Amino acid sequence: MAINFTFGSLGVFVVYFYTNVVGLSAGVVGTMMLVSRSFDGIIDMVIGGLVDRTRSRWGKTRPWLLFGAIPFALLTVMIFAVPANLGGVGKIAYAFISYNILMISFSSIAIPFGTLNSLVTRDRHQRETFNIFRMTEAQIGLIIVTNLTMPLVQMFGGKQFGWILAYACLGVGSVALLWIVFFTQRERVSATVDENNQVETLKVGQQLS
Repeated sequence: MAINFTFGSLGVFVVYFYTNVVGLSAGVVGTMMLVSRSFDGIIDMVIGGLVDRTRSRWGKTRPWLLFGAIPFALLTVMIFAVPANLGGVGKIAYAFISYNILMISFSSIAIPFGTLNSLVTRDRHQRETFNIFRMTEAQIGLIIVTNLTMPLVQMFGGKQFGWILAYACLGVGSVALLWIVFFTQRERVSATVDENNQVETLKVGQQLS
């Protein structure tokens, strides 16, 4: 739910925003996202490797949630802050750069978030139960924010600034939820980097890409 609070609705509305508010063509937006997706696997492997090698008093996944939450929220808002005075090429460049930076930030949150499940307990049954709860909460979060986004946009004026304020509100909620995970979860499994941990982290990244 913590990630879907912003990112889930972004997947639903970002194409509409780029085409109907910014004025980009659907072909340009589709190409931009296709190019972005082609780099997802590489980014996920890099982030997964960095997570595996993280050492801190909070473990190896939780620091990513603590320090990555605010940048993730801010970068989500920046998606909608396309400068109005840019020309067509400038808007395309801004959209491409901001969207791809956000995808990197998303991976830096989503991969450790997903990997944390394997570090909370060694019990496979408990892991599977936690994963079911996590996926259920993610779907609940997606339903909530999908139905909440447009009313927020309209409440803040319905234009571009309305989108910025709406996602600023959703971003605050996302940060709060990620920090709740950080403060309430503990890594009880040894954080030693081994082949099994690396494989599991990479699998999380592959599922997200």
